[in-house]
Amino acid sequence: MSSSSVSPQDPLPTAFTEAVGRRMREAREERGLSQKRLAERIERRQAAISAMENGTMQPDATTLVVMAEALQKPITFFFPPPWGPRVARGDLSYDEQALLLEFRRLESEEYRKIAVALLAALANAQFGE
Repeated sequence: MSSSSVSPQDPLPTAFTEAVGRRMREAREERGLSQKRLAERIERRQAAISAMENGTMQPDATTLVVMAEALQKPITFFFPPPWGPRVARGDLSYDEQALLLEFRRLESEEYRKIAVALLAALANAQFGE
């Protein structure tokens, strides 16, 4: 079994659960939420949030869905490489490539976050969210 494969029998934490936990913590902190506040929002215990962030507890599908909604992230955000979706350069349209090139020109992390937020707001607006 390779280091990037995941098995439900693996003792926790695993590289997978630790990576998912890091993404959860990153998203929670980005939203300025404590573990307790996030737990309240998604109707889980604070200890469960802590265990998931530390990789000692694997979140179930329902938890990931409600967490993605609460943290305003796509569910795929929580699956970093090599487990998450990957896009090959050949899979990108001309517009997507142009957007990526412009994004890379932004030197400030703050500007990059603003760009992502603006694009997300635009995408949400088209669906009336």
